[in-house]
Amino acid sequence: MNSKPMLNAYPDSLGGNLGDIVTLLKTEALQDVFSSFYILPSLYHSDLDRGFSVIDYDLNEQLADREDLDQLKNMGINLKLDFILNHASAQSPQFRDLVEKGEASAYRDFFIDWNHFWEGYGRQYLGQMDVNIQSPKVWEFYRETLEKIASYGAAIVRLDAFAYAPKTPGKKTFSMIRKRGNFYRRSMRWQNLWDLRFCRRSTQRMMKKYMRHLQKKAMQPMTFSCRDWSLMRLRTGGERTLRHGRRRLWKRRSPRSTCSAVMTASRFWI
Repeated sequence: MNSKPMLNAYPDSLGGNLGDIVTLLKTEALQDVFSSFYILPSLYHSDLDRGFSVIDYDLNEQLADREDLDQLKNMGINLKLDFILNHASAQSPQFRDLVEKGEASAYRDFFIDWNHFWEGYGRQYLGQMDVNIQSPKVWEFYRETLEKIASYGAAIVRLDAFAYAPKTPGKKTFSMIRKRGNFYRRSMRWQNLWDLRFCRRSTQRMMKKYMRHLQKKAMQPMTFSCRDWSLMRLRTGGERTLRHGRRRLWKRRSPRSTCSAVMTASRFWI
């Protein structure tokens, strides 16, 4: 992969669908400008959280089709797509099967059962369901989904909410270092199976502890640490905040092995 910029957009961010973006990228002004394109996950069937509550990983044909993806590949643009490891929509076929069949469902262990944990507090299932990585069905789902994403021509797969997936009710997610390490090693085995490159979001809380470890393991971290500096730059009109933030970012880690997204907290990409 070369060092040209990566375009970040939803399929309908620059027009009505992904085909409109393809047409835009073919214009003389934008030819050969971008080396890669991070297509955010409303590319799939989803219902909430601006695409991050995935129902299934089939293409949402109202927004994109395989011809659009093939055209991007033929233009020499590497595709970066999301895989949401931590949760699925309550409208997913797995959860709907569980609701319909209860203990008789093949997916009875697919999701973490929070009922006992929240007993007496009035909590109910809403929107997104946490998957249970102890379930063999979940790992079967992971493999099938990665194979499908690879079939779309993805060169990079962003593992969304990677650090939150290993969890046990009643324990802090970020303190489960051993369980997260085992999850990391098991998922990394698939990176070469379909010639994919994984990257994952790293929060500031995790940054110092895991950034160098991830880079040594050839897993490209992704961070949103530029966003506050970007907002300050837009607010003040001055460049000092961005220059200061960039120096701090480069001192902390190598920009060649980290994907740093300059964006605001509302996922508006700059």
